[in-house]
Amino acid sequence: ALIIAVPQIASAWQPIHTCGGSYARWRDADLPVSYRINTSGSGTSAAETTRIIQDSFAHWYDPCCSGASSNFIDTTGMSALGYNDGNTILGFQDSSWPGDLGDPRSTLGVTLPIIWTDCRISEADIIFNEAYHDFCYSGCSGWDTAFEPIATHEIGHLFGLGHSSDDGALMYYAY
Repeated sequence: ALIIAVPQIASAWQPIHTCGGSYARWRDADLPVSYRINTSGSGTSAAETTRIIQDSFAHWYDPCCSGASSNFIDTTGMSALGYNDGNTILGFQDSSWPGDLGDPRSTLGVTLPIIWTDCRISEADIIFNEAYHDFCYSGCSGWDTAFEPIATHEIGHLFGLGHSSDDGALMYYAY
């Protein structure tokens, strides 16, 4: 069973989905979560994008006993909009934002988990909205929209965490 203990800043959260008293999670057999990154459309180099996403995954390993683990496979040209294709892809939408994924002016990223009736997560693509937002990838300050906390938040959803009502929590619904 995947048990998630999160850092203090993310201590408040709700499960992303519940099924009969249980919450959505990856099966032990599916851990570590394997993922690919499509860096096309990112506002920085492929190497920097990959490093930041890997660091964002690592933030979820920090809490003792979290059980969160992942395996970066490679960069890919596959789309993060490939619903239920058996792959977990993290990618960028840089030309237009699909309206069914939320208001493009306020949506920074979306995680699209596939959750089966037994509450098992089998994949969880993540799409970052570069079409309407210019993420800051390094040296961020002030009003910059820093990419790493956005990626870390969306990866929390990938691991089965929902939003928090605590406005100081990493899983708070607004940036």
